[in-house]
Amino acid sequence: LSLRWFLPRSRMGGQEIRLVRRLARISAAVFLVAIGVAAGEETSRPEPLRTARAVHSLPVAEAKRGLAVDLPAVTALVYLAEADALFMADATGGVFVQLQAGKRLSVQPGMRFHVKGKTGPGDFAPVVDATEVELVGMGTLPAPRRVSLEHLSTGIEDGQWVEVEGTVRDVSSRGTLLVLQLASGWSRIDVETPDDDEARARNAGADGDSSTSD
Repeated sequence: LSLRWFLPRSRMGGQEIRLVRRLARISAAVFLVAIGVAAGEETSRPEPLRTARAVHSLPVAEAKRGLAVDLPAVTALVYLAEADALFMADATGGVFVQLQAGKRLSVQPGMRFHVKGKTGPGDFAPVVDATEVELVGMGTLPAPRRVSLEHLSTGIEDGQWVEVEGTVRDVSSRGTLLVLQLASGWSRIDVETPDDDEARARNAGADGDSSTSD
């Protein structure tokens, strides 16, 4: 650092010179501290979360911070057009993706997307609040993991691609879908499905709290 003296040095006494030198050292220290703080802020930014499991397994307090998410290849499982949302999965598991309000997509199960956004707490588990959704190609649906209704009722599998088996105890309608009450032992869940299932149902879907969708 260089310091311009506004008074001729010949007019300064020893005390003035020492004061100017001290001020120069203080200025240099403040400048270096400022550089260090800026560098620290730059390097402390966390990397985006890059897998469905990394998002889904976050503590709720962390998810509320709106952490960056960059999922390069997630597969569409179920598209909820009326809710502007998708159940999606990659090799690590499933995650609920909330689209921007009014965002309409042409989605078929098995399509793969590049999704960017930030984390949100969700209603039952952390979710992705998407800001960018780009189609990257067509893939295949992952094999669902077989679980029991008792296990499903715990809520642990929220947003996951699972398969359950049980006996239909009640049938009702909701729009163009049938709502089947599926039972196994003491456990009950509602399953939304096209109206071609038999009384004995074997249903694979993304678990969304108390119901599944095929």
